[in-house]
Amino acid sequence: MVDVVSSAEENVVAASASWAASPVSEEDSGAASSVPDKLDLFMQWMSQQMKEQLRQLRQEIRKQSL
Repeated sequence: MVDVVSSAEENVVAASASWAASPVSEEDSGAASSVPDKLDLFMQWMSQQMKEQLRQLRQEIRKQSL
């Protein structure tokens, strides 16, 4: 169980770092108004990732309790 949790945390951290390191396109570089949009998209994506990780953890717990 602890391995599953730490693995999930590592995946989220790695994905966050990957997204944060992605280059800014030329069309976005001059558009300060796109920053809130990108932040919103990132937050939605992160929420989906965490929900998926939670679903996987619940499945693992169910398997172990059987």
